[in-house]
Amino acid sequence: FTIMELYRRKSTKTTKQLHNEQPEKIFKPQKRWSLACKSVYFIVSLSHKVLQHNNGHLTRVTRSPSYVALDVSVDSESVLENNDHEIPVPFTIDQNTLTTDIMRERNLQALSQFGGVKHLALALGTDTSLGVSSKTEDIEVRKKAFGSNVYEKPPKKKFLGFVIEAFKDTTIIILFFCAVL
Repeated sequence: FTIMELYRRKSTKTTKQLHNEQPEKIFKPQKRWSLACKSVYFIVSLSHKVLQHNNGHLTRVTRSPSYVALDVSVDSESVLENNDHEIPVPFTIDQNTLTTDIMRERNLQALSQFGGVKHLALALGTDTSLGVSSKTEDIEVRKKAFGSNVYEKPPKKKFLGFVIEAFKDTTIIILFFCAVL
């Protein structure tokens, strides 16, 4: 058995000395420490190689604009009619863009085009802390623009439907034929 110096990777004993001496017994804790030291040395040597390789290559970070421009138009008549001093914001986003681009595909670029979550809430006419207004006029406008938010339950399956679905599995079919025989 030779003890290797980790930083030089050279043997401390010559091969003649190894043949003359009997190998020492290595206990489990010593094996574990040896394995741990070797793995640490391996990781450190790899990191040095990576650092030496990356010194010549500078990574370039692209900048994104720190501002977002939104074009929001407000009717002057609706501002005058509103007594609560709230400015009604028309929906500047359509349902297809909202559902397909932003929600289903989880497209962050489409979300960033609207200026993030806060500006998307502004485009939808909602408040980020209070939610949707409870005024009936506002709710009716939302129903016309986006449809009603109603979950339709699928029809209940009958017993025969479960049997037909079970026979799509090949294991069930094999077991059925074995039971018939």
